[in-house]
Amino acid sequence: MMADFSTAGRAHLKASLTGSDEVHGSMLRSKRDIGPWCGGIAMKLRGDHDALASSTSECTIQRHRRDHRLRAINRSRLTGRKTGPTAATLPGGSDSLQEVTHLRRRLREARLDTVMALVAAVEAKDPHTERHSIHVALYAGCLARELHASPGETEVIKVAAVMHDVGKIGVPDALLTKPGPLTTEEFDVIKRHPAAGAAILRSATCLRRELPLVLHHHERYDGGGYPAGLRGERIPFGARLLHVADSIDAMLLPRSYKRGYRLDEVISELELGRGTQFDPMMTDVAIRWLTSRPDQLITDA
Repeated sequence: MMADFSTAGRAHLKASLTGSDEVHGSMLRSKRDIGPWCGGIAMKLRGDHDALASSTSECTIQRHRRDHRLRAINRSRLTGRKTGPTAATLPGGSDSLQEVTHLRRRLREARLDTVMALVAAVEAKDPHTERHSIHVALYAGCLARELHASPGETEVIKVAAVMHDVGKIGVPDALLTKPGPLTTEEFDVIKRHPAAGAAILRSATCLRRELPLVLHHHERYDGGGYPAGLRGERIPFGARLLHVADSIDAMLLPRSYKRGYRLDEVISELELGRGTQFDPMMTDVAIRWLTSRPDQLITDA
């Protein structure tokens, strides 16, 4: 399912998830080198699950005991009976709660594995979009650092980038690979994928911060996007950034309906969409980054 977390994968993960700018062009310029990234993202997110479960396990136990104590007190008020010495003790004890916590963690992991499998399945539907989500994550991470986003916010943006097109699992292959322009009805089907992706991510509670970015990554700065028609800074910061990063990769690489754009053409399109399709500040940062760091771009080589 996922690629092995190899030495190359560790290098990509260290460069992009630790906030380092030392991402060498020789490492990133071939699609072949990006494969281990998927495994890296999956391992990194699973590590988040383990840390979350570890840090919240004791809190979960204490919360259950507190809730049980309050219920016992309320019952005593209704019946006029005093609570005995065992009333505040949770039935089943700590071992049962630890088992429940473990099962919940396993369920979260299973849901995350399902989401990652869906991401891989979406990209397998169209050979032109292979590794697209990983490219977008790389670009989004670079732009987030250029915009001085915090390490935590940068990480959320990159994880959302990996997941951003998961909703396309419900889009027919014929539409994703159609060589000509889409009809209005067909485009309406495509436009459902952000909401579908957000619905999928709701099953993985550890991705709640990424969910609004996935939902709104096709909003336009002028309010003409979808699904909510949000305008300007009402669009989440990370979603505005994802829209730029997503568009850069979509323009650079060939699709079933177009050739890949040259770098100067990508910059021209960004300038054309500045303040209408794209956040103007992010557009300026993206153009400056593209001009100064063309070695960061991923080619078909």
